[in-house]
Amino acid sequence: DLGILDLDNFEDDLLRKLHITYEVTARRPQGKQRVYDVRGKFGRLHTTPTLIVTGDRDFSGGPVPSNWIQQSIADSKLVVIPNAGHFAHVEQPAAFEAAVAQFADALR
Repeated sequence: DLGILDLDNFEDDLLRKLHITYEVTARRPQGKQRVYDVRGKFGRLHTTPTLIVTGDRDFSGGPVPSNWIQQSIADSKLVVIPNAGHFAHVEQPAAFEAAVAQFADALR
C-alpha cells in the first residue's frame, strides 16, 4: 500500500515508496530532463473536452493525482474505476468502455 502520495514531491515520494532508485529512472534519451513535468501546462486544455480515467488501485496515477489533474483542467471529468490499477482499460474493460462512451455521448 502506497498510502497518500505527496503531490508537491510526487516523483520523489513515489520512487521512495516503490523502492526505485533514480538510476533506474535515468534511462532516458540523451539531453532530456530527468523530470518531465507538464502540470503547469494543463490549463492550456481549457477548450478541449478531457476525460481522466484511473483505477482506484493505480499506484502512479491513481485517484489523488488524477483528482489534482482534473481540478487543473477546466470542465474536465474524472472517472475512478473500481478494482482496477494503472491499466484500467485492460483490467476492467467494460467499465472503461462505459466511461468513455458516456463521455463521448455527452459531447454530441
